[in-house]
Amino acid sequence: MAGVRRLSIFVLGLATGAFLFIGGANAADSTDWLIENPVSMMDWSSEKAKETAQLSADELNKFMEQRAKQDSDFEYDKNIPAEVKTKTIEDRKLFAYQQQYGYHYGPGFAGYDRQRDRILVGVFVVLDKSLHPGK
Repeated sequence: MAGVRRLSIFVLGLATGAFLFIGGANAADSTDWLIENPVSMMDWSSEKAKETAQLSADELNKFMEQRAKQDSDFEYDKNIPAEVKTKTIEDRKLFAYQQQYGYHYGPGFAGYDRQRDRILVGVFVVLDKSLHPGK
């Protein structure tokens, strides 16, 4: 009985080992890069924060382009009912981010401000002069 138990444990261990060897997970590209190029956690975190800030800026720019197209359609497309235009403008007032219109969001950044002992994450913002002339 003990021999059968040892044999079954051996077979189970062999099957598990084969599964792990054959079905082993591949490391992410970022993990492979870290193995070859060790960096500090601060550098790693800053790079990830910068990527996230850039993704947010890209989403905001896409939103602004959609809104500009919608405004253009409202102005020049006479087939859009006045009720739809009014309802859309009223809905825009409900969301604060939709009131921040007329900007272009530039590159994201992240880093450490040594003088103030702070981590800074953000994006550069440029005023759209076509919508805000003279500023």
